[in-house]
Amino acid sequence: MWAQAAFRKARLKAAREEWRLLRPNEAVPRGRAGKQYLDFHSVCKLAPGLEASMHVQLQEWLEPPPIFTVRCLLLDARIGRLRERVGGTSVNGAANCEVLAAHDCLAGRQIPWNPPVCQFDAPEDELLAMLADYSKRLDELWEARGGYDPDGFRSLAVWLIGHRRRTGVAVDLGEACAAYLYGDPKLALAVLEECEEIQARRAGEDLRPIVQKAHAWHQANRDRLREMIQRNPTHAGDEL
Repeated sequence: MWAQAAFRKARLKAAREEWRLLRPNEAVPRGRAGKQYLDFHSVCKLAPGLEASMHVQLQEWLEPPPIFTVRCLLLDARIGRLRERVGGTSVNGAANCEVLAAHDCLAGRQIPWNPPVCQFDAPEDELLAMLADYSKRLDELWEARGGYDPDGFRSLAVWLIGHRRRTGVAVDLGEACAAYLYGDPKLALAVLEECEEIQARRAGEDLRPIVQKAHAWHQANRDRLREMIQRNPTHAGDEL
């Protein structure tokens, strides 16, 4: 067991070092290696309060084989401040995409999500090649929306949210806030409406008081954001 743990830690170290070489402008904090997972993050700071966080993960789910995924989380401090204003928690997430799904969407490939498989004891070169492939896909996503700068960040976020059914982006208050802040109030309202439909369906299936109370709280937050958008559709960030 000790030998297996040591092997996985060494594999994690090799993966982090390769990712650092592939993405020299990103910080790569310590990761984690366990019996059924290997993961680490990297962070690219684009401007004060604006950053992209990549989550690299090799994990066995409910059954093998292990799959290899990379997600890209866009973080904007203004999103957190806007969420606080409408009554929610201070969460900075603008959009969180699955890189493979988003890249397939960018390329016009309408295919089911099918992340690569990589055994934990596969040759190291196999893992490093997958890292290089994901890094290339990330660069192509950003370059298609203008590059690694604040304008590219906002453009990528709106594109990901607009294609949320194919890019792995959630439908939540944060995505609606991002669409509004980045100049697309119509998209923000569409996300709110879709979110309401999903939450109403869930609340209708679970009548426990705690679920109904949470549903009412979230709905009040959505109502405040909708009112804000309708009152001032083009000046979301004036006071943020």
